[in-house]
Parts: sequence; C-alpha cells; structure tokens
Amino acid sequence: MSETPAPLEPEAIQLLEVQLVGDELHCALAPDVDNLDPADWGRALAYLARVVAERSGEKSGDDRAGILRDIREAFLQELASPSGQEGPNG
Repeated sequence: MSETPAPLEPEAIQLLEVQLVGDELHCALAPDVDNLDPADWGRALAYLARVVAERSGEKSGDDRAGILRDIREAFLQELASPSGQEGPNG
C-alpha cells in the first residue's frame, strides 16, 4: 500500500475527504455522490475498513482480523449512539 494516493483515473470520482483536526473528524462529500446507491456506500466503507485493518496490521503486527472486528464494533456502536460528531443535519 502506497503512502501517497494514486492519481485518479480520468473517469473516477473522489467520493469523500476525511480529516482529523485535533480530536475532531471533518468529512466532506463530493457533490457527485448524491446519486450513489446506499449499497455502494456500504461496499466503499467495508473496503475502507479492510484497507485500514491491513495497514494497521502491517504497522503494528497485530492480527488484521482482530483489527477489522474492532473497527466493525466501533462502527456499529457509533451508528447506534453517536459520540457527538453527528453529521451536518444532526
């Protein structure tokens, strides 16, 4: 996995940008994502979780399946009970 993002393909759309500022997450969605199917978002978020688990496992030596399980548990908990960083519409 590269430290530097690969350039976008000509037909590609960057879906989102996420930044950590201090202890706050900031997220910006591209305007082109309004018509994206919710199932596509699910696949994108699952792919992102696998990439993060792989990268974290490479860096720490921890079990990638365990990291992915922790990500999944935190994701489900955050959906059920947001920790105060809700979206722009509450």
